[in-house]
Amino acid sequence: MDRPWLAIETATDLASVAVGIPPLAQGAAFVQGARQHAAQIVSLVDRVLAPAGVRPEDLEGIVLGDGPGSFTGLRIGWAAAKGLAQESGLSLRAVPSLMVAAAGAARVLGAVPVAACFDALRGQVYGAVYVIDAHAVETLVPPLVLTIDELGPRPSRSSRCSAGTAPPRSSIPPPASRCTAAPPRPRRSGRRATAAPYQIRPVAAPDLPAIHAIEEVAFSDPWSVKDFRECLATGVPFLVAVAAGNDVVGYAIAHAAADEGEILNLGVAAVHRRQGVGRRLVLATMEALAARGARTVYLEVRESNAAARGLYQQLGFGEVGRRSRYYRQPVEDAILLRAAISAETGDA
Repeated sequence: MDRPWLAIETATDLASVAVGIPPLAQGAAFVQGARQHAAQIVSLVDRVLAPAGVRPEDLEGIVLGDGPGSFTGLRIGWAAAKGLAQESGLSLRAVPSLMVAAAGAARVLGAVPVAACFDALRGQVYGAVYVIDAHAVETLVPPLVLTIDELGPRPSRSSRCSAGTAPPRSSIPPPASRCTAAPPRPRRSGRRATAAPYQIRPVAAPDLPAIHAIEEVAFSDPWSVKDFRECLATGVPFLVAVAAGNDVVGYAIAHAAADEGEILNLGVAAVHRRQGVGRRLVLATMEALAARGARTVYLEVRESNAAARGLYQQLGFGEVGRRSRYYRQPVEDAILLRAAISAETGDA
């Protein structure tokens, strides 16, 4: 093997990229903070390849950490790796992220059982146990969601635990995507209420205080002003809905990589809900994602948010997965939704 490989890992709060001829790395870079994955992953690849003097066409292929881990992080990693592989004609291989973490410890400990774990929140971990030597990998416990106590007794007493690539519990960000929107209530005649004359436009820096004020009221685990400022700086699709007087009444943030997009955050001021603001923001965001080449869009929503789920169903989203006990304050399952985007209009 005389050509380098590019490695991408986005399963946890720490997104990392490395290039080299196995088992040595010629260069590596990382960024911490799940909300930065979408905006930074492509620049991380550039930051690693350029100093090493490696062009994409010089690579043997791409190896990608395939989780388990954050829905959003894994989709970002897959989209970026798939786009680069297709563009440069490279092979793409996926390996369990926990196996990669265990392999780092196995280089020091040798062929003994090694338990690798990432924080899955709610007192649980993504965990697995491997025995790894230079020629083979034996899986003693496949990747599961369980507690440390459940993971610990499985291997023999000679086992160790490697969690060095997992983020500290306090650094896990709030859920990646939420929605406070709801479809407008019908009038007694059966017709929908007429929406106020809202305008959808790209965000501007002066909008951020109003956006954060809406966020703090709408969500029990709000994003910080810094989070919104970073989204503005990195150029991801970030739209606002404004009413008369240019007052911000709603916002939507998304990201796109290769042919996939995701709506990360969507909020509407309470007094402007059920007037079509959320619908217009979603449609405009899907149009913005389509303009960036996305053909599929994902989002996550609380299981109990029947109004938002009804809106998304009307817009062509269907349920494709569930994350148990994903949300906090209160603890609740996240429902993963997906819709196809029309290349011509951006509609589902």
